Amino acid sequence: MNNKKKFWRISHASSDSREFAWASGYGLLDGENPYLPANLLASKLESERLFPRQPGLTITNSSPRSKAEKWPDFLGHGGGAPSYFLSETVVGDLQAYGVPTARITEMPIAEIDTKGLRSLPPPKYFIVETLPGIEIDFLASKIPTDEKGIPILNPLPKPWPPIWVLKASSWKGNDLFSFSNFSNSLTMICTEKIIDISRHQNWSNCRFEPIYAI
Repeated sequence: MNNKKKFWRISHASSDSREFAWASGYGLLDGENPYLPANLLASKLESERLFPRQPGLTITNSSPRSKAEKWPDFLGHGGGAPSYFLSETVVGDLQAYGVPTARITEMPIAEIDTKGLRSLPPPKYFIVETLPGIEIDFLASKIPTDEKGIPILNPLPKPWPPIWVLKASSWKGNDLFSFSNFSNSLTMICTEKIIDISRHQNWSNCRFEPIYAI
């Protein structure tokens, strides 16, 4: 496939290094938790009813063999959505460069279970939701749809997650965005402008994975 326009999916790079802090989970915030869709929020509420947690992040090592000694800009998360949290540095850079977002929610730290990090002041971390900006080509992504074009996800198609293919003609022009025909505002897709910003500002622990657009 040849890209008409180049896009990248943003992720954390915690699998490449064991020196950075890792979030093994989090407790729901007091009040609203608008970043979670209804089904995930209901599941999280039920989990916390059975196993209460303090609001905020639990910081650990990424594996038993790792020794976290640094706070990253992209804090990887192993407890479901979102898959990472962004530091106040990244949030500030996005705002300074005029990159629009949908909603930003601060996620405090509730517990630090890593000796090497307890003496290092952590940055503030945030959940950043992005604006809808491009459509998935479900056929090219090998995802079946019903007669209304809605993806059939029960059962989940294999492999899952799929190799996403996007419709380049549906791109709305933003440099940071999410899918517009698939409910997930926590997915971050970007143009090369965001990569340039990340390099200029030296964002740590982030990865940019090319994503097809036809």
